Amino acid sequence: MTQTLPSVAVPEQARRLLTIAADLLPVEVVDSRQVRKVRRSVLAGIIALVVVLTGWYGYAVYQTSVARVALSDAQAEVQRLQNKQGDYDPVIQAQSESAAIRTQLAGLLAADLPWSQLVKPALDAAPNGVAVTEVTGALADPSKKTGTVQLPNTSGHNLVGQVTVRGTAPDKAVVARYVDALARVRGLANPYVTSAAPHEGAIDFTVQFDITAEVLGGRFTTEKN
Repeated sequence: MTQTLPSVAVPEQARRLLTIAADLLPVEVVDSRQVRKVRRSVLAGIIALVVVLTGWYGYAVYQTSVARVALSDAQAEVQRLQNKQGDYDPVIQAQSESAAIRTQLAGLLAADLPWSQLVKPALDAAPNGVAVTEVTGALADPSKKTGTVQLPNTSGHNLVGQVTVRGTAPDKAVVARYVDALARVRGLANPYVTSAAPHEGAIDFTVQFDITAEVLGGRFTTEKN
């Protein structure tokens, strides 16, 4: 014979488990774990820093190596160009000597005067009846001072010498026309008739002109704009 026990209702609160937690580890164990954790973090940071520094050092070494190779190549190129330049030493020396010669010529010929530019126009300017017998000229020496009286300079140019024209003319009027014509010749200025005397039915005359610097040759000198 089986006997059935009556069912008894269990309250809901009786079936609920109580959540009770308690940290029973000693404080020394907890501190030890925290210290080990900190040590691992510090060690990991140190390792990362070492890796970064190693990489940076390797990159610096690489850059230095590249720079040294570039410097070596540049030095080799300079040496090659210097060696090649040696092949043109005769040309460079000739150019230097040529420049020196031109400098010397510029100094020597700065006051060079092409007399044909004065004598030929002086002859061509003679009117009919005038016979030019002599044309003489000389450049002034800046180192010497003459005691002669100088006429006023109306040309607007520096005076570098004098020209003397001698000849014969039918009369003084023709002499005057010739003097006016000579005054228009480039490089002649300040005309001065030093003598005009009758001789055998004609007039022997002497005219003196100043030579201006505008007719100086100036070959081998640098042109000024």
